[in-house]
Amino acid sequence: MARKEKEFVGYSGGLETKMSVAGIFFLILGIIGLIISFIISGFVTKTSVYSDWGDDGLSAEWIGFGLVSLIQGIVLSVIFNAGGEIIRLLKKLNGLKFSGEISEPTPVFLLKCSECGHVVDEYDKICPNCGKEFESLDFESLKKLEEKEV
Repeated sequence: MARKEKEFVGYSGGLETKMSVAGIFFLILGIIGLIISFIISGFVTKTSVYSDWGDDGLSAEWIGFGLVSLIQGIVLSVIFNAGGEIIRLLKKLNGLKFSGEISEPTPVFLLKCSECGHVVDEYDKICPNCGKEFESLDFESLKKLEEKEV
C-alpha cells in the first residue's frame, strides 16, 4: 500500500518574490499602455489643433505616449527583477532562506573539428574545411560532453 510523502520544494513569500511580481506587473502595465495608446490614437483625427495632417491617420502623440509607457514598463521590470535577485544573493551569502531561483548563465558550446579547429554543425559527417570524417556522436553523448565541460 502506498503512503503520502512530504517533499520539500522551496520557499514562498519574501521581499524578493514581491519585487519580481512588481516587475512583471509594471511590464504588463506598459504593454497595456501601448495597446490603449494605439487604440486611442486611431480615434484622434488630428495630431494637433493647428495641423490638418492626420485626418484619417494615427495620432503621433498617443503613439509616442504608448511607446514611452512600454519602455518604462520594461525598465521597471528589469530594475525590480534585479532588486529581487540582489536580495536572493544577499540572503544566500548570509545563509538565510530565500524564495525563487538565482539566475545562472546558460553555457554555450561550439563544435569544432579536432584536426583543423573549424566550427562545424552537429549534423556534419565530414569537416567542410579539411574533409576529415567525424566519429558518429549521438545527442546523448553530446549532452554528456556538455555536462562534463560545465
